[in-house]
Amino acid sequence: MICPNKKCRIEIDDDSKFCDQCGSEILICPKCNNYGTGKFCDKDGTRLESRRNADAQNAAPQQGFPSGSQNQAINDAVQSHEVQQGGTAAFDLNSGTGSDTVTLIHSGGLELVIKNNDILGRGEGAHAEQLGGFKFLSRKHAELILKSGTWFIKDLGSTNKSKLNGEILEPQREYPVKKGDRIMLADQEFTAK
Repeated sequence: MICPNKKCRIEIDDDSKFCDQCGSEILICPKCNNYGTGKFCDKDGTRLESRRNADAQNAAPQQGFPSGSQNQAINDAVQSHEVQQGGTAAFDLNSGTGSDTVTLIHSGGLELVIKNNDILGRGEGAHAEQLGGFKFLSRKHAELILKSGTWFIKDLGSTNKSKLNGEILEPQREYPVKKGDRIMLADQEFTAK
């Protein structure tokens, strides 16, 4: 698909909710399925809707989410994932030994249980559904890697960068992560637990 922002017009993935280049939210016409970035459809004048809201509404009955806000659906999905994984399995990042998961806690309360080689981004990885609404995250933003009992973070060449405790990460370089470290993915803050 081509970004519908007339000033941008770069090619983006068909399922994108935001343009990776200009950051515009991709809206959709509920009547003719035309994409746009303004308030109304260029073809039939119908008010455009957020693809995030349409996707959440379409997914809710299939996923068994209760009706309500998108945040409730995200919290339910995280809790469901933790139940399937047998709890959040605390990982002592300082000890060098621990479980095969680490938890990242978003400043807004969202908890992500991360496994080795999990990709964090709006469009790819096990947590894309939870992160899809963060418009400044890249499609594939960063990766968390477990090596010999130590967790590492690697920025995957993201547009809006990653930081570890305020330090900008060089793309494709692995940085060790310790308990309590602050991780910024674009404008979103997480804490390693």
